[in-house]
Amino acid sequence: MRQRNLLPLSPILTAGAVLTITSAGFLPATATAAPCDSAATVVSDLWSEHEDIVKQTGPGDKAEIVDKMITRWNDLADNSWAKIGPRMLEFGSTQKGTIRSKGTRVFVSPHPVYGEIDLTIEKVGMRGKTYVEACKFPEGLDSGEEIWSFTIDPGGQNVGKQWSRTFDNVDSHIVAVKFAGQSWAKGMEYQLSASTAGSTNTKRSGSTAVSHSIIIDGTAASGRTKYTIEGGGTLNQMKGNFAGHNVSIQGNDKVSGNHAEGYVGNGIDGYAVSGEFPDILLENPDNAAVYVDGKEYHSIVIDGSAGSGSTKYTISGGGDLEQVKGILADHKVTIQGNDNVSGNSAEGYVAGGEDGLRVFGSVPNVNLANPQAAVVYIDGQQK
Repeated sequence: MRQRNLLPLSPILTAGAVLTITSAGFLPATATAAPCDSAATVVSDLWSEHEDIVKQTGPGDKAEIVDKMITRWNDLADNSWAKIGPRMLEFGSTQKGTIRSKGTRVFVSPHPVYGEIDLTIEKVGMRGKTYVEACKFPEGLDSGEEIWSFTIDPGGQNVGKQWSRTFDNVDSHIVAVKFAGQSWAKGMEYQLSASTAGSTNTKRSGSTAVSHSIIIDGTAASGRTKYTIEGGGTLNQMKGNFAGHNVSIQGNDKVSGNHAEGYVGNGIDGYAVSGEFPDILLENPDNAAVYVDGKEYHSIVIDGSAGSGSTKYTISGGGDLEQVKGILADHKVTIQGNDNVSGNSAEGYVAGGEDGLRVFGSVPNVNLANPQAAVVYIDGQQK
């Protein structure tokens, strides 16, 4: 393992060189600390872990490097700095938080970024003034380079305003984003989204990145349920703050490759998926809520093998729909040429077969023209 020496940090920008993005234009911004200093110790530890992993896997297997780096992050978060400080910068999901008074919050990517990255920041509430800074850290250096900085003005007139940038100069760098409160006794609620440019699911290099986040929330209902996740990409169980939830790992949780099973009662379990979206099945769906990529998640199966004859079905009024071919909620579903799915509406026919759709949002209305010809299952339960 390489020796880590924290280098003295010198300011990268001179006075007046940092720009503030406001509704009126660009104005000089100020920050109280040298650029990129907040994440230096964290990044030093991550690069040291990265060096060990590359020795084990080789530099070419980026998908395995990503998986192992996320696991190492969880170990570090449990035992050192991340337990009380930095949060994981999650790709493909929206992270929410509140900066209060003069407080700070730092998000750090748990592994190097491969290719470009999109960052979007939104002020969603409260009236505080906040300084935002994004930095990149190359391997071998403990000091970073500022790639973006601006100040979000105080007041309520800019609530709902977004700031977005795409960076094509961060390949093979660790990226950090810092929020620093600038108002005494005031705060600001924010949303932060990070993804690879052009896609929230894959790296431009062709290697599989963290594609989806899955949350099984046992606190959303009473009772207890077993869950099973299988059939998609590699699963990494998470611990700590993940996808906006405080998730934990219990002794009876089992994870191997693309298969996981466990139980939730009063707690929350979370998984990062590297690759294809898996099948999620709850033994008692009423006892927990499922969230995928920050959105409420449900499954719908129209089972024509359980009835007689054929029927048209229509689905409308809920979340966005995605038709599935393969296994969904333990059913083998297919896609036919006369099925039509657009946004949050769908229509099709079943006659002895099964159609299945994922719902990202609230449960929609499902209507059968001939109810005797099929059975509808929502989240694995017959309706």
